[in-house]
Amino acid sequence: MTAPQNMDPPETQAQGALIAARAFLTTYAVPLALPGLPAVYFHSWTGSRAWKEGPEKLGYNRAINREKPAIDLIEKELADPLSFRSLVLRGFEKLMEFRAAEAAFNPGVPCKVLAGAGAKGTDCGARGTDCGARGMDCGARGMDCGGIFALYRGQESSGARGMDCGVICIQNFSPAEVQFDPGIASLGEISVPGHGLCWLAFDSGGIRRELVI
Repeated sequence: MTAPQNMDPPETQAQGALIAARAFLTTYAVPLALPGLPAVYFHSWTGSRAWKEGPEKLGYNRAINREKPAIDLIEKELADPLSFRSLVLRGFEKLMEFRAAEAAFNPGVPCKVLAGAGAKGTDCGARGTDCGARGMDCGARGMDCGGIFALYRGQESSGARGMDCGVICIQNFSPAEVQFDPGIASLGEISVPGHGLCWLAFDSGGIRRELVI
């Protein structure tokens, strides 16, 4: 996966880089939230764009992902805190730090798709759709809430309260900010920025850790 090349014209280049980086990281946040360890290519870690000249130069379509930029160019862009590459790399670091700090991301911990109300209050169907042992059965069910895809990682209690602790991972693929209700009284509605994500670690006392990109 490489970063998108075309987006709506931003007011400034810095704003455009921020929106593009947020959208790119939100896409990768889905496999990072699922059980297991996802593969992330070097070009994804460092925010490489699609190499449009690649297929013509090398003679095959997948060359669009085969650019070999000079290391000094990559390091220069990574050193600029407002560049797309820097924003992407720092975002990945934050996501991985969050994963490493929470036991709910262990491979054996259950994973469920959450239903809820998205930007338009659309019903997403049955709450608690099982992600499956490989985390590959989520399908589009969690995408019916105005572009929201939300997951719960944790053990559900047998009582009426259900999800008492764990991690909620909410990805918003729409351009507008969304208020998402995971159905957990201690959390209430959660604001998720457009093209962004919100990961929450919580227990019966409320939110313990929060990451918003």
